[in-house]
Amino acid sequence: MIETASNAREPDETVRGLDSNRRSLPDSRFEQRLKPVVAVLFLFLIVLIFRSAWLSEDSYIGWRTVDNFVHGHGLRWNLLDRVQTFTDPLFILVVSAFYAVTHEIFITVTLLCILFSALAVYFLVGRLSVSTAAAIAALAALLSSRAFLDYSTSGLENPMTFLLMGGFYLVYFRTQLFDLRKMILLVFIISLVGLNRLDAMLLLIPGVLLVLTRYVLQHRPPLLRLAAYLLLACSPLWLWLLFSTVYYGFPFPNTYYAKLHTGIPPGALLFQGCLYYLNALNRDPITLVVMGCAVYLAIAQRRARSLAVACGIVLYLIYVLKIGGDFMAGRFFSIPFFAAVALLARSHLRPKAFLGLAVCFLGIGLLVQRPSLFNDEDYFIGAPMREVVDHRGIADERGFIFQSSGLLPVLQRLRLEPRPTWTRRALAVRATGSTFAIFGNVGFYGFYVGPRQYILDPFGLGDPLLSKLPISSSHLKNWRIGHFERTIPAGYPETIQSGRNQIQDPQIARLYDVIKVITQDPIWSWQRFKEIFLINIGHYNNLMKQPNSETPGATEWKKPWKG
Repeated sequence: MIETASNAREPDETVRGLDSNRRSLPDSRFEQRLKPVVAVLFLFLIVLIFRSAWLSEDSYIGWRTVDNFVHGHGLRWNLLDRVQTFTDPLFILVVSAFYAVTHEIFITVTLLCILFSALAVYFLVGRLSVSTAAAIAALAALLSSRAFLDYSTSGLENPMTFLLMGGFYLVYFRTQLFDLRKMILLVFIISLVGLNRLDAMLLLIPGVLLVLTRYVLQHRPPLLRLAAYLLLACSPLWLWLLFSTVYYGFPFPNTYYAKLHTGIPPGALLFQGCLYYLNALNRDPITLVVMGCAVYLAIAQRRARSLAVACGIVLYLIYVLKIGGDFMAGRFFSIPFFAAVALLARSHLRPKAFLGLAVCFLGIGLLVQRPSLFNDEDYFIGAPMREVVDHRGIADERGFIFQSSGLLPVLQRLRLEPRPTWTRRALAVRATGSTFAIFGNVGFYGFYVGPRQYILDPFGLGDPLLSKLPISSSHLKNWRIGHFERTIPAGYPETIQSGRNQIQDPQIARLYDVIKVITQDPIWSWQRFKEIFLINIGHYNNLMKQPNSETPGATEWKKPWKG
């Protein structure tokens, strides 16, 4: 059993702050001698993040919207309609600000991701850890986790979520007695987390509820006044939801409807979620081990704030299980893993116990087939496809695409853009002036083909109609998590190109008329707001069905491209 420091007191029961917690641990001179180790490990981690840096194909779905926004077309993916194809509004807006200056996406986003992840790690080891030994254990965990290193860049929302969570835990753990100002700050940060990735709030809500309950019991504030202040603190999130409803017609991203309203039975998703856990156990066991260790220590030490964080981790892991995980191995574990490392850094253990954990973490990390400690520019060259994508479609996404969109390979080619087949195909199609295509891998292709081509995405990520339809019965037999292909209704491509409704299925034709009003009509239209209200309360749910017939040749996009 891990030995805890018997004289360590709960941080929120003392007024002397973090320094007193460090002084309460024995052998401070031993701790002093460990500080150079922290510096070396921190620098090594930053170098490893740089060497692992890459941008995912999915991230380019958002960059197409950023490019359109910066060039004055609005927050749109296809210019014809208003569709929110991104789940991370805050990150999209931040990237837009920098992209407006640089007009270059790959290096801009990669450096932003590295900066956010580096700052998040600094918050953990430099400001949050209760001791130098705790910082070493935290760094060892981060160095060993493929989930963390894979998504410390990637172009997805994870790095900014790490940074915001680091700020949240600084306020949460280091504030001894919460006054109204600190309470508002905590709620403001969690609203930014929700603005960056809505489901990430699950990790933080138990902690906020604990602090809020204590504040109300201690200070007995007027509840209406407190509610008004908290509503103001949440303004970034609810203002965006209001904007999204007015501008797009729906409060949540189009990807929410495309990925969570598929018609797949809950039991099948739960089974897929179990496979997601098994995949992590096989390729990245240290990530699960650290989360389990952190939750165990929180329960064993019985500190209320730590228990609330552990509760958030468990809630999030249940959520990941319920939705079936993701097709990107480790992606949905990286955020609860970061929370677990923060929890570990706040645990009260003897220095030697922390160092023992650090050695164990590094040892487990080295046992896997491709240890994260040895990432380089040759990552996954020559790897068999079964190692890249398992039999249930869960992929080592960085391994799959690193040689095309990894920072080191891109710099070696002296071309500041990824060069997978999809990019080459997009550039070739762009040169022809084509204005319409049915295409499924819409990230790289969508960004590099340019704004003038309308892309009909069979997976529904960028399509306001297909995202509302369940996947077809034929696709139900062989679906891949995160890739829920829809049957394209007969007449739908002709409808998009002509502007006249030619959909053959009468119910789907009626649904299209409604969605066209919402996504293409002038924003400030009473008829539009009426349809927005009706569709969001479920009035048109009976129209959301599988089409009677499919567009001929709709699967041509799957054929390999030579070029």
